[in-house]
Amino acid sequence: DVVATDAIRSDFWDSLSGTWGGMVWAMAPSREAGGGDFERMHREGAVRAAQWASRFHVPMVYLSSTSVYAEADGG
Repeated sequence: DVVATDAIRSDFWDSLSGTWGGMVWAMAPSREAGGGDFERMHREGAVRAAQWASRFHVPMVYLSSTSVYAEADGG
């Protein structure tokens, strides 16, 4: 299954349940996006994703236009 969401909504992360085989967190700015909402989602969303992956020991890969990060035992 694939899930797409507004990753800065804490209720999304609080409601995730079940068994997950892994998480790929990917972000890339559009040419029209700059600062503001994109930066907030990039920073807050990535932090929430990593915290969730760490709490449930879900392997995570983080991809952005500027970096790549992988954690085998959660974010």
